[in-house]
Amino acid sequence: MGKLMAVAVLVGIACFAGTVRELPAASADSGVEAEVKRDMEFALDLWRDGRYDDLYEQVVPGGKQSKETFVRKMQLATRRPACCWEKVQEVRVTVKSETSATVRAKLGFEEGVGTEYLTRTFKVVKQGDTWRLAQADVVSLAAVSKKKRYVTKRRSDHGENGR
Repeated sequence: MGKLMAVAVLVGIACFAGTVRELPAASADSGVEAEVKRDMEFALDLWRDGRYDDLYEQVVPGGKQSKETFVRKMQLATRRPACCWEKVQEVRVTVKSETSATVRAKLGFEEGVGTEYLTRTFKVVKQGDTWRLAQADVVSLAAVSKKKRYVTKRRSDHGENGR
Protein backbone atom coordinates (compact mmCIF):
# COMPACT_ATOMS: atom_id res chain seq x y z
CA MET A 1 0.00 0.00 0.00
CA GLY A 2 2.91 2.35 0.79
CA LYS A 3 4.45 1.76 -2.65
CA LEU A 4 1.11 2.47 -4.33
CA MET A 5 0.77 5.70 -2.37
CA ALA A 6 4.34 6.74 -3.23
CA VAL A 7 3.72 6.06 -6.96
CA ALA A 8 0.48 8.07 -6.84
CA VAL A 9 2.30 10.98 -5.19
CA LEU A 10 5.09 10.85 -7.78
CA VAL A 11 2.57 10.74 -10.65
CA GLY A 12 0.73 13.68 -9.10
CA ILE A 13 3.94 15.67 -8.77
CA ALA A 14 4.93 14.84 -12.36
CA CYS A 15 1.51 15.94 -13.64
CA PHE A 16 1.67 19.14 -11.59
CA ALA A 17 5.21 19.88 -12.81
CA GLY A 18 4.08 19.34 -16.41
CA THR A 19 1.20 21.76 -15.91
CA VAL A 20 3.44 24.38 -14.35
CA ARG A 21 5.93 23.96 -17.18
CA GLU A 22 3.17 24.66 -19.75
CA LEU A 23 1.93 27.84 -18.07
CA PRO A 24 4.68 30.18 -19.35
CA ALA A 25 3.93 29.17 -22.96
CA ALA A 26 0.24 29.89 -22.43
CA SER A 27 1.12 33.22 -20.84
CA ALA A 28 3.37 34.08 -23.78
CA ASP A 29 0.49 33.45 -26.19
CA SER A 30 -1.89 35.59 -24.16
CA GLY A 31 0.84 38.26 -23.98
CA VAL A 32 1.06 38.40 -27.77
CA GLU A 33 -2.73 38.49 -28.00
CA ALA A 34 -2.80 41.35 -25.50
CA GLU A 35 -0.13 43.25 -27.50
CA VAL A 36 -1.99 42.77 -30.77
CA LYS A 37 -5.31 43.82 -29.24
CA ARG A 38 -3.71 46.87 -27.56
CA ASP A 39 -2.08 48.03 -30.80
CA MET A 40 -5.26 47.41 -32.80
CA GLU A 41 -7.32 49.42 -30.29
CA PHE A 42 -4.76 52.23 -30.38
CA ALA A 43 -5.00 52.45 -34.18
CA LEU A 44 -8.81 52.43 -33.99
CA ASP A 45 -8.71 55.22 -31.37
CA LEU A 46 -6.51 57.34 -33.65
CA TRP A 47 -8.99 56.76 -36.46
CA ARG A 48 -12.00 57.58 -34.26
CA ASP A 49 -10.32 60.81 -33.10
CA GLY A 50 -9.60 61.87 -36.70
CA ARG A 51 -5.83 61.69 -36.17
CA TYR A 52 -5.18 60.28 -39.64
CA ASP A 53 -1.55 61.47 -39.87
CA ASP A 54 -0.78 59.48 -36.71
CA LEU A 55 -2.86 56.55 -37.95
CA TYR A 56 -0.76 56.46 -41.12
CA GLU A 57 2.30 55.84 -38.92
CA GLN A 58 0.51 52.87 -37.27
CA VAL A 59 -0.30 50.94 -40.45
CA VAL A 60 1.80 49.03 -42.96
CA PRO A 61 1.85 51.09 -46.15
CA GLY A 62 0.67 49.32 -49.26
CA GLY A 63 1.48 50.17 -52.84
CA LYS A 64 2.34 53.70 -53.83
CA GLN A 65 -0.34 55.49 -51.81
CA SER A 66 1.08 58.63 -50.23
CA LYS A 67 0.34 59.82 -46.73
CA GLU A 68 -1.74 62.66 -48.15
CA THR A 69 -3.86 60.26 -50.23
CA PHE A 70 -4.42 58.00 -47.21
CA VAL A 71 -5.45 60.97 -45.04
CA ARG A 72 -7.81 62.26 -47.73
CA LYS A 73 -9.45 58.82 -48.09
CA MET A 74 -9.91 58.53 -44.35
CA GLN A 75 -11.44 62.02 -44.18
CA LEU A 76 -14.01 60.94 -46.78
CA ALA A 77 -14.77 57.71 -44.93
CA THR A 78 -18.39 56.91 -44.17
CA ARG A 79 -17.55 54.81 -41.08
CA ARG A 80 -15.60 55.37 -37.92
CA PRO A 81 -14.82 52.96 -35.09
CA ALA A 82 -17.28 52.74 -32.23
CA CYS A 83 -16.25 53.70 -28.74
CA CYS A 84 -15.41 51.71 -25.66
CA TRP A 85 -16.45 48.05 -25.41
CA GLU A 86 -18.13 48.11 -28.85
CA LYS A 87 -14.83 48.86 -30.61
CA VAL A 88 -13.14 45.41 -30.53
CA GLN A 89 -14.64 42.12 -29.38
CA GLU A 90 -13.98 38.39 -29.72
CA VAL A 91 -10.29 38.76 -30.61
CA ARG A 92 -8.48 35.58 -31.65
CA VAL A 93 -4.81 35.79 -32.51
CA THR A 94 -2.90 33.11 -34.40
CA VAL A 95 0.84 33.70 -34.19
CA LYS A 96 2.68 32.73 -37.39
CA SER A 97 6.14 33.95 -36.37
CA GLU A 98 7.73 36.55 -34.10
CA THR A 99 6.74 39.29 -36.53
CA SER A 100 3.60 37.92 -38.19
CA ALA A 101 0.17 36.96 -36.93
CA THR A 102 -3.44 36.64 -38.01
CA VAL A 103 -6.21 38.33 -36.06
CA ARG A 104 -9.89 37.54 -36.23
CA ALA A 105 -12.01 40.13 -34.44
CA LYS A 106 -15.47 41.58 -34.29
CA LEU A 107 -15.21 45.34 -34.77
CA GLY A 108 -17.90 47.93 -34.10
CA PHE A 109 -18.38 50.89 -36.43
CA GLU A 110 -20.61 53.92 -36.36
CA GLU A 111 -22.14 54.82 -39.67
CA GLY A 112 -25.13 57.04 -39.43
CA VAL A 113 -27.36 55.91 -36.56
CA GLY A 114 -26.39 52.91 -34.46
CA THR A 115 -23.45 50.55 -34.45
CA GLU A 116 -22.61 48.10 -37.22
CA TYR A 117 -20.47 45.06 -36.40
CA LEU A 118 -18.07 43.42 -38.84
CA THR A 119 -16.11 40.25 -38.16
CA ARG A 120 -12.94 40.17 -40.20
CA THR A 121 -9.61 38.42 -40.35
CA PHE A 122 -6.47 40.53 -40.71
CA LYS A 123 -2.81 39.86 -41.19
CA VAL A 124 -0.76 41.92 -38.76
CA VAL A 125 2.96 42.56 -38.86
CA LYS A 126 5.17 43.54 -35.97
CA GLN A 127 7.49 46.41 -36.81
CA GLY A 128 9.61 47.53 -33.90
CA ASP A 129 7.41 47.19 -30.84
CA THR A 130 4.10 47.73 -32.67
CA TRP A 131 1.72 45.27 -34.33
CA ARG A 132 0.40 46.98 -37.47
CA LEU A 133 -2.60 46.40 -39.72
CA ALA A 134 -2.28 46.70 -43.47
CA GLN A 135 -3.23 50.11 -44.83
CA ALA A 136 -5.54 48.47 -47.37
CA ASP A 137 -7.49 46.76 -44.58
CA VAL A 138 -8.00 50.06 -42.75
CA VAL A 139 -9.17 51.84 -45.92
CA SER A 140 -11.56 49.01 -46.79
CA LEU A 141 -12.99 49.04 -43.25
CA ALA A 142 -13.54 52.77 -43.57
CA ALA A 143 -15.86 52.09 -46.52
CA VAL A 144 -14.54 55.11 -48.32
CA SER A 145 -17.37 56.41 -50.39
CA LYS A 146 -16.64 56.57 -54.10
CA LYS A 147 -20.14 57.68 -55.02
CA LYS A 148 -20.19 60.38 -57.63
CA ARG A 149 -22.68 63.14 -57.19
CA TYR A 150 -24.71 63.84 -60.25
CA VAL A 151 -26.68 67.01 -60.79
CA THR A 152 -30.00 66.26 -62.36
CA LYS A 153 -31.30 68.95 -64.67
CA ARG A 154 -35.03 69.05 -65.01
CA ARG A 155 -36.79 70.72 -67.85
CA SER A 156 -39.55 73.05 -66.96
CA ASP A 157 -43.05 71.76 -67.47
CA HIS A 158 -44.25 75.28 -68.26
CA GLY A 159 -43.16 75.37 -71.89
CA GLU A 160 -40.28 77.76 -71.19
CA ASN A 161 -37.75 75.76 -73.19
CA GLY A 162 -37.28 78.50 -75.76
CA ARG A 163 -34.89 80.59 -73.69
